[in-house]
Amino acid sequence: MNKVKNIIKALVLPVLVVLIGCSEDEYVVPGEFTDLSITWSSGAAAVRESQVNQFFSFMDMSAGATHQEWRIPKSAFFLQGPIPNNLERHDEYIIDMDDTVSTDRTVHVLWTKGDTATQVGYYATFRDSTSFVFNAYWDSDLGTQVEDTIKTEFIGGEWVAEYSFILDVYDTVVAVPQIRRLDGTVIDHENTESITLTVGDQLEVEDLSAFLEDNNARPDYTKWRAHTFEGDEDNWEYYELATQTRDGDFEKKVVDVVTFNRAGQFKIELTARRERTENLKQSEDIIDLPITINVVE
Repeated sequence: MNKVKNIIKALVLPVLVVLIGCSEDEYVVPGEFTDLSITWSSGAAAVRESQVNQFFSFMDMSAGATHQEWRIPKSAFFLQGPIPNNLERHDEYIIDMDDTVSTDRTVHVLWTKGDTATQVGYYATFRDSTSFVFNAYWDSDLGTQVEDTIKTEFIGGEWVAEYSFILDVYDTVVAVPQIRRLDGTVIDHENTESITLTVGDQLEVEDLSAFLEDNNARPDYTKWRAHTFEGDEDNWEYYELATQTRDGDFEKKVVDVVTFNRAGQFKIELTARRERTENLKQSEDIIDLPITINVVE
């Protein structure tokens, strides 16, 4: 019987995708039986990812609950659906800036802070004992999804279910360049007006965007370019200095030695980017260093 129950739950999970654009409380499971069942934006997948300025949805499909609520961090907001796709901002859909608890069956949660261990709490009381088995996380060593179970406990005369779902919320990419002479001397590119090099001279450049404190954006692509900057921007000439990817290794240092082989006056541009995935939109930041590089013959 348990196998049949779990199969039915698995078949019901995709319904959230359809219901995200609907009102929050119109779905009520018929019948008098007690059954704990929850679904979310990522369906049955164990990987629950989102990103800053985007939202993630949870739906309580339980039967027989006498009370239920969702609890979110103070840095997150509940949104009122239906919500159009691909919005840059969701401010007009925020229900209450100070509200961190909702008793709606379906909630859409907007993130404003990246955190690999973002917690969304679920609390409910039921008429009878029940449980819910779901894929909790992906074990890369075993190469499989690991299950967890939410079980009710009899407390104060009622059956109580309480659980904290963990999400990986990615921050927005912020490009952080560092340029150095080959002897390791850091050049203050923000407060140095210009430096002079000879054609063929080299500098060491490093993209520090993956190592910002309190930013877990995890960019995986870095590109350095030099460009002219006189006249109309549409007529600037660019040439590539270096391009690297982290290939999923977000602790990898991205350091290059670049050669300036053209005479002239140039600016240096850094692009840091996290590529689009099945669950995440692309996040990119491009910064033009204010320092001028004078390259002479």
